[in-house]
Amino acid sequence: MDSTVNVNVSNDDGTGDVPMLPPPASSAPTVDTRLNMAEVLRLQEDLRRDKAAVDASRRRVETPKHLAVDIEAIERQYAAGANWSTIAARLEQARPYHVSRARYDMVIETGRALAKTPIQKILASFVSSGHGNAVLEELHKRFEIGQISKLPGGNLRVKVKTKDACVRLKRTRVNILGGVFTFKEFDTLGDKYFLDISNIDSDANKDLILERLFILGCMPVFDTYREVNLATVPVQVR
Repeated sequence: MDSTVNVNVSNDDGTGDVPMLPPPASSAPTVDTRLNMAEVLRLQEDLRRDKAAVDASRRRVETPKHLAVDIEAIERQYAAGANWSTIAARLEQARPYHVSRARYDMVIETGRALAKTPIQKILASFVSSGHGNAVLEELHKRFEIGQISKLPGGNLRVKVKTKDACVRLKRTRVNILGGVFTFKEFDTLGDKYFLDISNIDSDANKDLILERLFILGCMPVFDTYREVNLATVPVQVR
């Protein structure tokens, strides 16, 4: 007796049923993330302001503030009708710091070496223990040294209280930020006034002019001729 056999044969020729897949999702449209000109300029301005704020915070130097009790005491004197001499004395007593009364100039010959260095860094090195100048260290302890500043075109100017201190500093060396520089000669005429009398008649007696200045309260200590162009002066009067 013949038996019936059911056989399932797969279709290998690729023509069979294929399961349905969802259609591919459409990609999002490309967004241009580049900055426009206005945004670029605004970003540069923000960066510039941030840099300026950081520089200002680094270079800011705050002076000591008055005590509230001193301010209140001065206000009470105003309310009580005190005279100015009393109030001025109280103002002086309440001052938390005193400005140095240094009037003489000493020049440190640095040339352009420190032209781009902030004055705060120069000052920090100048007052540190590594400046290597024994005379300067002694004058620091005696509060003989005032401010330090840059001169146009280069070099540094140091304010000093007395002429004796200036004489001691001349031709000495000081170490500033790793460089060794020299104090120039003290200019004895640095605190004097120069009076130009070039437009006065040549027949005037120079000694008479100096005498009249003395009578007016001036104290002449030096006189010299101006630098002139000899080519413009007649030979007869040379």
